[in-house]
Amino acid sequence: KEMESLVGAIVPEEKMEVEKEGGEAEADPEPMVKDVEVCGVCGDAAAKYKCPRCAKRTCSLKCVKAHKQADDCSGQRNRAEYRSIPEFTDQDLHSDLHFLHDVERVADGAHRQAYMAKLMVKAELPNHLRNLVRQARSR
Repeated sequence: KEMESLVGAIVPEEKMEVEKEGGEAEADPEPMVKDVEVCGVCGDAAAKYKCPRCAKRTCSLKCVKAHKQADDCSGQRNRAEYRSIPEFTDQDLHSDLHFLHDVERVADGAHRQAYMAKLMVKAELPNHLRNLVRQARSR
């Protein structure tokens, strides 16, 4: 019953009309139907979520957790996975751009941390030892 109400909400009752080139309207023989996927874990409800890693469809948090445990899935997309040019989409480009920004941010953070550690070492030395280090570097 619940599935019938979901399908009824998605598929319109009246037939859709398609306009011809001449401006006349014609009844579409098949209304546009959106496939309703059921949960891949419980199989009872309509799927609302899709796992980024394996694309398994689930209906609830309970089913997501069950899927991760049963299938040993991390739920995180493999960012370094190869995609051929025909398979490459705008979403993949967007994801790759975010990946490059994350790499840049981590590299910048590591550089800053190393620089700050170097400053801290210099600041901890007494003046006479800092002068000695500076003289040793100038040689």
